[in-house]
Amino acid sequence: SLSNCRNISPDCWKALGASGSVTALELDYSGLDSLPEAIGKMRQLRSLDLSNNSRLNFSQVFSLLSKLPDLHSLQLSGCFYAIGGVHPHIPENISALKAVEHLDLSNNGLDSLPNSIASMPALRSLRMHNVYHLADFPASLYASKSLRWLEITDCSLLSTVQDSAMRTMPLETLIIERCGFTEIPNAIGGLKNLQQLTFSNHRKIRIFPASLCNATRLSYLNLSNNDLRNIPTSISKLRNLKEINLHGNFVTNPMKDIVRGAGFHAKMIF
Repeated sequence: SLSNCRNISPDCWKALGASGSVTALELDYSGLDSLPEAIGKMRQLRSLDLSNNSRLNFSQVFSLLSKLPDLHSLQLSGCFYAIGGVHPHIPENISALKAVEHLDLSNNGLDSLPNSIASMPALRSLRMHNVYHLADFPASLYASKSLRWLEITDCSLLSTVQDSAMRTMPLETLIIERCGFTEIPNAIGGLKNLQQLTFSNHRKIRIFPASLCNATRLSYLNLSNNDLRNIPTSISKLRNLKEINLHGNFVTNPMKDIVRGAGFHAKMIF
């Protein structure tokens, strides 16, 4: 780990680049203006944390990292800040990162994502916590053919999705917490591969949409700390459900009455 290490000597970088055995590198809070070329020689590197290095030229960063065939995890938390009301943008050449599977874009001032993110062929999971200017669901994500796990939390301006576009996403896990939603989008019920859903901590959500019961592959459902009042009888369609969390809601119709005799055996948390 080289976290919070500044003024790293050229000899140190040269030695790291020549070692051939570095698989994980933490460079968060390192005050970097550019990435040393030696990183492009770390062919075994699988995980890189560049969090809180907002002065980096990310076009140069992505060009350099494209040389790494096994770079699977990239942390870019706190790298893109809005300055003087101007929102930052991620360079389009992020699509050159052909091996990256896990990407963290948390704690940034982004209001959109580049279209090219849909062209990252290996991208399976994306985390966006506290992306505080994000008001619209990134259109580029709808087009991703590889994304399986998406976490969006504490994005208070985000309140809608494009219904028809979202239904085509191959998501298996979706986590949306403490955003600006006032209803659970019907499109989520159209996610054919969805197995785990967390849609919690939205105090203006009162309706459990019957459309959600069309996501019949769901095995885990967390709707805690919303303001739900009733559960639709069609929930009995979720035969693969192993756990449902309704803690912190105000459900009035008893779950046991809804699912009695329906072959519904999920663990229930109230």
